Amino acid sequence: MVGPDLFWALADGWPSRRTPLLQVPDPSDEPLAAALRLGLHDVTHSTGWAMTGTTAALAHGAPIATTASQILDFYVPDEATFTRARTLLGVAPSSTTAGATIRVAPVPAAANRRLPGPAKGRMPGSGWPLAHPLFVALDLAQDEGRGRQILNEWTPDGGVRVW
Repeated sequence: MVGPDLFWALADGWPSRRTPLLQVPDPSDEPLAAALRLGLHDVTHSTGWAMTGTTAALAHGAPIATTASQILDFYVPDEATFTRARTLLGVAPSSTTAGATIRVAPVPAAANRRLPGPAKGRMPGSGWPLAHPLFVALDLAQDEGRGRQILNEWTPDGGVRVW
């Protein structure tokens, strides 16, 4: 099994359950950033939070629409960071009241092979590191309707896709 077949086989088992947080961590709060292992000082050579989902897909050039109020979705490096984030940022009662969602990175590379995100500006998620397009694509594949349509129309920067 290679190429698209391997991608879709992996997508079938890719975890999609997210935990809604009351707030997005403040990257300028250095003690909090350290406690939550945000990893913002050296994105390409460190482990930390990686933005995924709709906002990351948009940042990677996917043909997708989003709003300024889009809830940010992150992979966190490990279970300890996940637990700490729930404690320090609070768990939202539902995704409609969430500031962000998190989940433990399904594979270590999702949290340690990050890419610089869009510069601070008007785009939602500006300043946050991005998950690699492969992991973002695996998330999009979970949406059997629109996600698959977006994947059919999207080739990430660099011109390589495996779906």
